[in-house]
Amino acid sequence: MINLVDILCLLYSIIVGVDFKSTPTRLFCFKILFVNFKKILIFAKSLVMNMQVLDRETSNKVSFIAYIIPAFAEAYKMDVASAYQYLKKYGGLDFLQEHWWALHTDNVLYALDNIYTICHQNGGQR
Repeated sequence: MINLVDILCLLYSIIVGVDFKSTPTRLFCFKILFVNFKKILIFAKSLVMNMQVLDRETSNKVSFIAYIIPAFAEAYKMDVASAYQYLKKYGGLDFLQEHWWALHTDNVLYALDNIYTICHQNGGQR
């Protein structure tokens, strides 16, 4: 059965590039964990708290972008991969990432038109 120490030692060995199965590596990892346990707990707690704060906004942003790219592809008669490349090449993805909040509150047709206009202004032809 694998415990937390084994998982952290495995991560350490991957980062450093040493053999996890060797006893000296495991002992060294254990010493690092034992000496810095309080610091690791504080770091983990702050990481979890930051993830909870960012989680909803990030989730909403990802959901909207994952929705709007196929909608863009359908509206402009492209496959999704071509739409993604087009948006990436002509600044549509940057625009989406920067202004997703305003775009997601608008009608989908207006949002798609705004994205297309930005791409067209940056040299997009379709």
